[in-house]
Amino acid sequence: MFGVDNTGSALDTVAHIIQVALTPVFLLSGIATLLNVFSTRLARVADRVEAVSKALEGADATLAKSLSAQLVHLHRRSLALDVAVVLGAIGGATCAAVLALFVGAQAQELRQTPARRAISPHPLTTSDVYRRTRNLK
Repeated sequence: MFGVDNTGSALDTVAHIIQVALTPVFLLSGIATLLNVFSTRLARVADRVEAVSKALEGADATLAKSLSAQLVHLHRRSLALDVAVVLGAIGGATCAAVLALFVGAQAQELRQTPARRAISPHPLTTSDVYRRTRNLK
């Protein structure tokens, strides 16, 4: 399961499973930190846009041209940060889905008894058990 070879010791197998389980957790933590940084930078851009807009109201022609160029730059910067937040959220959702798949696979593995795993890779349903017991009578 999950590319684990059963040829090594039990400790190696457990260590590999822990590594596989923790990888999505660390990725989610890193993505959450990046999203926090992006939101802080967006707040700074919004503050700067507000300050430049107030300065633009009472500015002369040459200063107004410079402030307008700053507003264009800040607009491009806010668009880039918006895209970064969306991509970070998509990455976080993907990582959370991988983590959920791992937990689901582990839960399914725990539900199977060792004898059933040796016989069949597919778990028996209650209807399979019912059909088999009817055929025995």
